[in-house]
Amino acid sequence: MRGDQRMKKYILVFDLGTGNLRVAVTDTDGQVYAVQREDIIYETEQFIPRSLYFKPAVVWERLVGLARKAVAQAGGVPIAAVTSTSQRQGIVLMDQAGNPFYGMPNIDHRSESIVNNYSAEVMHAIQERTARTPSSLFSGSKLAYIFQHQPDLWQRIQSFCSMSDWVGYMLSGRLVYEPSQATETLLYDVRRNEWSTELADLLGLPSHILPPLQEAGTVLGPIRKGVAEALGISRDASVTVGAADTQAAIYHTSSRVDDVIIVSGTTTPVVQICDTYRADALHRSWTNSHVTPNRWILEANCGVTGLNYQHLKRVFYPSEPYDVMERELHSVEHQEVIACMGTIRTDTDWGNSDLGGMIFKVPLAQQLSRAHFMLACIWDNACMIKSAMKVIDDAGGAQPAYIWGCGGGFQSIYYRKMLASLLGKEIRIKPGYEQSSVLGAALLCTESLGLGSDTAVNSGYAATASNEMNRDDMYHRYDQWLHWRSRIVVPGT
Repeated sequence: MRGDQRMKKYILVFDLGTGNLRVAVTDTDGQVYAVQREDIIYETEQFIPRSLYFKPAVVWERLVGLARKAVAQAGGVPIAAVTSTSQRQGIVLMDQAGNPFYGMPNIDHRSESIVNNYSAEVMHAIQERTARTPSSLFSGSKLAYIFQHQPDLWQRIQSFCSMSDWVGYMLSGRLVYEPSQATETLLYDVRRNEWSTELADLLGLPSHILPPLQEAGTVLGPIRKGVAEALGISRDASVTVGAADTQAAIYHTSSRVDDVIIVSGTTTPVVQICDTYRADALHRSWTNSHVTPNRWILEANCGVTGLNYQHLKRVFYPSEPYDVMERELHSVEHQEVIACMGTIRTDTDWGNSDLGGMIFKVPLAQQLSRAHFMLACIWDNACMIKSAMKVIDDAGGAQPAYIWGCGGGFQSIYYRKMLASLLGKEIRIKPGYEQSSVLGAALLCTESLGLGSDTAVNSGYAATASNEMNRDDMYHRYDQWLHWRSRIVVPGT
């Protein structure tokens, strides 16, 4: 290890996404030195439709292994602090002895039947306090299902926490719930930034299971001796509270109040940072607590757009690198395919749908290629973002001349140009945007512990101008997309 590496401060970051586990080593200037990843495996409860769960002990063992590999990959650099970030809505259940024994990811939807039977009065009361329409996505609904239908499991529960807070617990021995994660429980009053016993009563849950709240980035304590040895790091390392992956990614952009950020990951949240509580009267968006005290984010989510993109990439470009696909996208002269696969509600379809599709002329055009289908997917994502921007604008937000972008979806230069031209706004991308959740969590940790960072490194960005493509053509194609979407997506299906 070089002498300059020894002088730097390094952060170990655990990142638990919907599809994979990652552990990364970064420095305090936002440089990533190592990343190790594995797919996360979920199991299904027999006879419980749409259920998914994981065994915390199994996942923790895999995380420890990834952490050891990441530290070795980074050259054995000294780790000053450890933190975490994770998918939203995923939770881990704790028993009376403080042992984590059962985990449910965000994509567990076992509670769908319960949510469908909420009365209009209950739905309204929850919406008023949580700034979101109740669904099986949110962890409070999952707990309500267990309370009503899995009594043997429920009897073991003493408390619960988010997946990032579970990692913090395993590292430090302290159980807390961070506000950007608590937002996703349906048990948290978003306006007041506190747990709500009234919401717990509405869901039929006891309030004693709610852990104490603690802000992102603050210190949980020193790392547990045995855990430090297992990870192969110093016992002097500090552990800080983690955060929801979306909010961590937003924090990495160094965005300010009224800025709009697009997080292009598994889903595509389009958010605006607010210094006062705001909510959409039509319930098309969510309002979430941010990782900064007294800040909120207004979010319109385009659905699993990134997941759709990855699936199609595996189908059409299973072994080719992204630059091959990028070259072929640039060679497409006419858009032969229109896709409608996002799940945000637009002005023409007031109700989320799990139906979508692609439109193309028959007989098939001779020039139709795999690039046309990928272009349709990317264009669908861009159109969904434009629709999401309208939701944000309708809620009374400011309209900045630029938009921050982060997440792996922005690897495509073609996509950046298309999006900037369609929105008529400059797209700003910071270095490290592909690992924005990891770097946002590391930045929170760095600032909290006063480890110092290079401001010049953390404030730079690359910009994509808003006139890279023909804007009139963009608007025409957007109207065409709206036309077909209104016919493919059936409200309420």
